[in-house]
Amino acid sequence: MQDEVIADYELVGRQGEGPRFPVRISVCRPVQSERMAPAWSCSVTVDPLWSKPFEIYGEGSFQAL
Repeated sequence: MQDEVIADYELVGRQGEGPRFPVRISVCRPVQSERMAPAWSCSVTVDPLWSKPFEIYGEGSFQAL
């Protein structure tokens, strides 16, 4: 997975009537996918809702974004 963040956004999360907490979404620079060649992929993190990054894919770098 790549790690050069090119876009990020912070939201406010809340579960039911519980306290508010920050949710940060980060998207990394697209790279040619090693798993699904010739596709491109971007690593995405959604902290703290997902414990590890996941990949999103596209036919080209722009579509992967």
